Amino acid sequence: MNKDTIYTFTYAIVVCLVCSLLLSIAAIALKPLQEENVKLDKQKNILKAFALVDASADANVVAQKYKTYVQGFVIDQKGNIVDGLTPETLDIVKTCSVHPNDIAKNAKDCLLPVFKKIEDGKITGLAFGISGQGLWSRLLGYLALKSDANTVEGLSFYSQAETAGLGGEIAEEWFQKNFIGKKIYNTSNELVSVVVAKGEAKNASTPLEHTVDGISGATITANGVTDLLETTLRFYQPFLNKFRNGGNS
Repeated sequence: MNKDTIYTFTYAIVVCLVCSLLLSIAAIALKPLQEENVKLDKQKNILKAFALVDASADANVVAQKYKTYVQGFVIDQKGNIVDGLTPETLDIVKTCSVHPNDIAKNAKDCLLPVFKKIEDGKITGLAFGISGQGLWSRLLGYLALKSDANTVEGLSFYSQAETAGLGGEIAEEWFQKNFIGKKIYNTSNELVSVVVAKGEAKNASTPLEHTVDGISGATITANGVTDLLETTLRFYQPFLNKFRNGGNS
């Protein structure tokens, strides 16, 4: 191997090492900022579900309103509040709303985040972390209920990678607004959740107060939203029942 070849390989290796080092330093330096942005994005989506901000709210408004109106806590499978934990300590992807078939083996590890909306010292809403599988991606978001723990106040997804113009429409305002005012309990006090119809809600077999319009060409994603809402609410049901009966308030 001649000197020119050795020089070329050496130069390339040095450049790669320097670039790798710079990228590592940048990643470490930017990590706190990235984590703060993720935190703010989740807070913004909780506030959106609570109808306290819209998509245009900036970071300062989000931080101020979240601090003023929202309180978070953690519950176990029986709906009891777990002292010493906050929603920030949980990874929603690892909670029981995502892997319901595995929870029986590790029931003690099944913990869930709950958020209260406080106005004038009173609880005026509840929000829950929701997660499930769409067509291509894990869907993560928040569902908010009014103080009756039955009427939907809002729905927001902060993470999804569904097909743009099809399943990706679940992140759009028009789709999420469909859920406002829907009920998760029926007139017999049974938890029935909310169903995303295949087509228009008025033509579905389920009652209109528990059904929203579907998305044309995105049946699998829509079914994923239906499934994740029902699965998540089943795990929150012990807490919801207690709250509706005057407990955990």
